[in-house]
Amino acid sequence: SAASDVYKRQVEYLKQGKCIASAAGRAKDIFTGKTINEELTFMTDGKYEWRSDIAYYVEKYNLRLSKDFEDYVLKKRKN
Repeated sequence: SAASDVYKRQVEYLKQGKCIASAAGRAKDIFTGKTINEELTFMTDGKYEWRSDIAYYVEKYNLRLSKDFEDYVLKKRKN
């Protein structure tokens, strides 16, 4: 579906960000409390900044990000 394609593109984009900082330990799922199997880092693409676990939430829970970011990612992915 078109919606799942949007989520997939966002996850791919978020995972390709440049690491600008990392935190000690692992991220925890805020809904289940379980440890997420990835190091918690802070990412950027030069315009936006995000935590690395945001991709996890978009992928697992279909977290909806801002419309501005969604449009930005879809536009960047076409280039």
